[in-house]
Amino acid sequence: FDDAGDPLKAVAVANEIAGDYDILAVVGPLTSGCAMDAARVYALGAVPMITPSATAPALTLQQDNPGWGGERVVFRLPPSDAAQAEALAEHAARSLGLKSAAVLHDRTPYGMGIAEAFRTSFQKRGGTVSLYEPVERGARDFSATLAALRASRAEGLFFGGVYPEAGPLLRQARAGGFA
Repeated sequence: FDDAGDPLKAVAVANEIAGDYDILAVVGPLTSGCAMDAARVYALGAVPMITPSATAPALTLQQDNPGWGGERVVFRLPPSDAAQAEALAEHAARSLGLKSAAVLHDRTPYGMGIAEAFRTSFQKRGGTVSLYEPVERGARDFSATLAALRASRAEGLFFGGVYPEAGPLLRQARAGGFA
């Protein structure tokens, strides 16, 4: 089944799967946005779901809400955004000795969630976030973002997002003298 990374399609797929009694469990969805919505359908159908990649903390925590309908059947393989961001902020502050960081995100649920969790965790460790802003999905020219990064005088950069923006951003940052 393919939800095409669309939460609405993920719900339609989940309804189809939950109605097929020959399907015993689901591996997926891949993204947090799709998994959050599909999980409710799987819970109502008592179909176990384990995602190999969705990291939104609320994905599994939503099962603790009083309004959760259905079974507690939602699991994940990777650590949540909160756990990842905590470890990354610890590394940035202690191992790298960074006092300031710029935090960018791609406006996806994953990107915004992990960026906010990193910002909170880094600041909790005494770090300063000198720039916090989104990048446009599908962007290929990050010159304005890199100018803002330079002006922020950040010692490090954290990007919460997915590869289509991360790759070009990293290439342009390195070409612009950022290590």
